[in-house]
Parts: sequence; structure tokens; C-alpha cells
Amino acid sequence: MAAPDTDPTGAPAASTLSDTPAPGPTTLQITQKNLYDICFDKVANAGYLAPGDKSNVTFAPEDESITVTRDDGYIGIYLLINDGNNASSAESAVSCVAKGSSLDPKWYWYGVETPYSTSAEATESLRLVIPE
Repeated sequence: MAAPDTDPTGAPAASTLSDTPAPGPTTLQITQKNLYDICFDKVANAGYLAPGDKSNVTFAPEDESITVTRDDGYIGIYLLINDGNNASSAESAVSCVAKGSSLDPKWYWYGVETPYSTSAEATESLRLVIPE
């Protein structure tokens, strides 16, 4: 039998919306490590996913995500998602770029998008700075 944090093959289990703990009251600076949970929560609660049973939505395990710290201090994360409630496009990607505190992030962007073909493309997208 696999450990609770692994799938039957022993690989890290994908996260689902139903098993993600709500952020606690502690304010932490956003880091590459905690942005996964902050992004997960933002996308899940911002209306970017198809309506339906939240347990049908899975995010790639954190160790499969791509993270970067940009020169302007923003931190970006990119990960694959499977929205089992979206019959027309179940496999997508999530990207979030933010800085600041976990309770009051300053969002550069966040959302659901078509997956990139390579990790190099995903990394470059996180580094992209859009002129104002």
C-alpha cells in the first residue's frame, strides 16, 4: 500500500482542491516554496476553473512545478492542472506571479492557460515583464 502522500506507484500524489488546507493566519513573505499553495488557492477561488465537484480538479505535485525568482522581486510558478469538470479542455496549466505577503499578495498575474510544450517556454513566460 502506498503512503498517503504517494500514488499507488509510490510517486508523489497530485493535489486536489478538496485536500488543500486553508491558509493559516500567519503572514509569511511569498517564497518559491509557499507560492504553490497561494497560487493553488487563488486560482481555485477566482473562478478560473469549470464549475463542478472540486475533487475532480488535480494540480501537479509541487516538486513537478517550475518556479523562478525574477529580477524585479516577483516570484513565479507554473504547474499542470487537470480540471475534470471541464469536458472541452481538461488538461491545462496554471501560472502565478506574485510578491509580498501570503495574506496580501501583490499579483503580477495569475490564471489558467494552455500548457507550454517545454519547461524552457514555461520558465521564459514566468520571467516575462509586460511594459506598463
